[in-house]
Amino acid sequence: MVPDGHILIFIRHGKRLRNQADRDEHLSEPGVAMARRTGEWLRSNGFSPSVLLSTPWHRTRETAAQVQGKCADPRPPIQRIGGGPTERERWELLVETLPTRAAIVAHHSTQQFIER
Repeated sequence: MVPDGHILIFIRHGKRLRNQADRDEHLSEPGVAMARRTGEWLRSNGFSPSVLLSTPWHRTRETAAQVQGKCADPRPPIQRIGGGPTERERWELLVETLPTRAAIVAHHSTQQFIER
């Protein structure tokens, strides 16, 4: 459960280079543009995360870096987290200890995260 007063935003990584099952692909040019637009949207809507959490794969880290580059100063740090929300209790504990404004960049959509 996200504590009262906290905001948690889920960001799915941008498009990858190839559409294969390789988990560690880099972002494509359209994927980089998508990530930048996401950061611009967050900033224009007044959301400045105090931390960006990213799974360890290239495309999630690259997405987080592009979002970070569009955030208002001070830029939020990028913190690496586990590979996916496979252990709900571990994620719930993480959410409870986060700063009040966090964004998670991962492979899962919000719905997939909630259902796990």
